[in-house]
Amino acid sequence: MLNTKFQQFEGELSQYFLERDDIIRGLLVAIIARGNLLILGPPGTAKTALAETLSEHLGGRFFSRLLTRVSAPEELFGPLSLKALENDIYKRVISGKLPEADVAVIDEVFKCNSAVLNTLLPILNERVYFDEGNQAKPIPLQVLVGLSNELPEGGVDGELAALWDRFDLRYVTGYIKEEQNIAEMLKLNGYSPRTKISLKDLTAAQQQASQVNVSEDVVSALVRLWKELKHQGFVVSDRRFRGSLRFLKAHAWLEGRTEVNNDDIPILASMFWSEPDQIKPIRKMVLGFANPLAVKADEIFDSVVELEAKLKELTDGPEKTTVATEANHKLKVAAKLLESLAKQAKAEGRNAVKILERVTQVQAMNEAVVQHHLLGL
Repeated sequence: MLNTKFQQFEGELSQYFLERDDIIRGLLVAIIARGNLLILGPPGTAKTALAETLSEHLGGRFFSRLLTRVSAPEELFGPLSLKALENDIYKRVISGKLPEADVAVIDEVFKCNSAVLNTLLPILNERVYFDEGNQAKPIPLQVLVGLSNELPEGGVDGELAALWDRFDLRYVTGYIKEEQNIAEMLKLNGYSPRTKISLKDLTAAQQQASQVNVSEDVVSALVRLWKELKHQGFVVSDRRFRGSLRFLKAHAWLEGRTEVNNDDIPILASMFWSEPDQIKPIRKMVLGFANPLAVKADEIFDSVVELEAKLKELTDGPEKTTVATEANHKLKVAAKLLESLAKQAKAEGRNAVKILERVTQVQAMNEAVVQHHLLGL
C-alpha cells in the first residue's frame, strides 16, 4: 500500500536524524495535508538538513532561501522582467523561484519584511501567487517549511502574527540529549535516500487522505478538547481548529486507516500552542483526550529524567553513589511501570508505540547509570 512507502520514507529519516521522530512525522503529515510547518531551534540542530533532505525523497521542484532583514521580494519571487517593463507591464520572472516550487524551505523566516510578507501570506494560506494583473494564480507548492533560531521579533502577537499563524504545525528542537545517540551520530555516513516518493504518489496520497472519515465520536472528543482548552485559557482560532481535520485525516491515512480515531489526536499538540510555555500543558491536555495512558507514561518518564539530571550535576563521592543507587532502583521500577502501561494500552486497543519508546529510553538511562556511576566503566 502507498502509506507503507511513506512509512519506509519516515523510517529512513529517523535512522539518520536522531531524536527528531516527532518532527519527521510532522513533515510527512504536513506534506500529505498540503500545509506549512515551522521548526524552531538553535543553530546546528539539523533543521535545514532535515528540511532539505525531505525534498531529496520527493520528485518535483525544490526552492530554498535564507532571509535577512534586507531581503527583497526578488529573492523569493524573481526579478522584474525588463522586456515587460518596456511595455509598461509589471511582471516577475518566476522561473526557479518560490511560485514554481513543489517543496520550499525558508530559513530565518521571521527575518521577513513587509514587502516579502505581503506576497508570502497568500502563498502560505491559499497556495496562490498574485501576478502582474493582480490575478490569483494557483501554485504547485505541496509544503512550505519555515526555519528559525528564534521567535518573531515582537512576539507571536506582534507585527509578524499573521505569518506565525500560517504555520499549521510548529516544533521546537534542540541538541541531541542521549549519549548513545551522540555515539550513533558520530558513526553516520553521508545520507542517501533509498525510498523515492513521486509527485504522482503524493497526489494519490493526498486524495486518499481527503477521503478518510471523521466519526462522530472523534468530533465529540474534539469539541470536549476545545472546551477544555478554552477553560484553561488557551485560545485556538476557529480557522485553526477547522483546519486540524486535514491533519488528523493525513495522520490516520499514514497509519493505514480509513477513519480518524483517538490515536491521531496527539498531532494536534503541535498545532494548538502559540507561546513556547504552552507546549507542555497543551501536550498533556491533548494526550489526555487521545490516550490517558500515554500521559501517565510521560509523567513517569519526567520524574526519572529529573533524577538523572541531578545525578549528572554531582561530583564523584559518597553522595553521588547514594543518588546513583537510588536512581538505579527507581529506573528499574519506572521501566516495569511503563511496560505494564504498554500491556494495558495494547489490551485496550490503544496505540502503545510512544509508551514503548519511553520503556526503551528508561532502560538505556538505567544501563548508563549502572555502567558509568556504579561500576565506573
